[in-house]
Amino acid sequence: MIWAEIFAAFRWWAVIMLIGLTAVPLSFKLLHRLPDRGYAFTKMLGLLIASYLFWLLGSLGFVGNNVGGILLALLILAGLSIWAWRTAEDSLAGWLRKNGRYLLTVELLFAAIFVLWVWVRANHPAIAATEKPMEFAFLNAVGRSPSFPPLDPWLSGYAISYYYFGYVMISLIARLAAVAEPIAFNLGIAWLVAGPAVGAFGMVYNLIASSMKKSWAVALGLIAAL
Repeated sequence: MIWAEIFAAFRWWAVIMLIGLTAVPLSFKLLHRLPDRGYAFTKMLGLLIASYLFWLLGSLGFVGNNVGGILLALLILAGLSIWAWRTAEDSLAGWLRKNGRYLLTVELLFAAIFVLWVWVRANHPAIAATEKPMEFAFLNAVGRSPSFPPLDPWLSGYAISYYYFGYVMISLIARLAAVAEPIAFNLGIAWLVAGPAVGAFGMVYNLIASSMKKSWAVALGLIAAL
């Protein structure tokens, strides 16, 4: 059983990595004024755009709330990235080769914090206390409703009259990674720790790298992440 859960966490990480890599050219173009060209934010940017496209197309009735709709959203994201790559003023490949050490730092930081928090939730996986039961109900509703807005788990025949986009984002990863909702809930918490930690690292790094040595920017970025 433990190996199945470890493999589920690996699939979750792999899906986030794939979405982030898909968004690299788009980040490189849109955030070109930042010292790291927005690389630290690619996972969040990619997931945000893919989830929004999936939700918007689903809400307008163009796609169903299913894996096919998710794949279409990812295909559009990939198309936007191809456009960004072809119209970028600088060479993306050259920048990636030149900044390999920074890219490795970002990915190791993300992986380390994600693994740490997977371990934390594995030791305390109960979906209980505070608002967790409600959140779990909403996550299930988003994953099982035929269309958007998702069905309200507490009021039959009605849609959720509450903000639910975050659950769409977690459900999107869960379905691509083929992870059931009970495990996806805890992996989602691990992602919500690791993602913002890398975002904090990137924010501080970009604020400092233009005026100080990059080694200092990396060091202070790591402190921000922690």
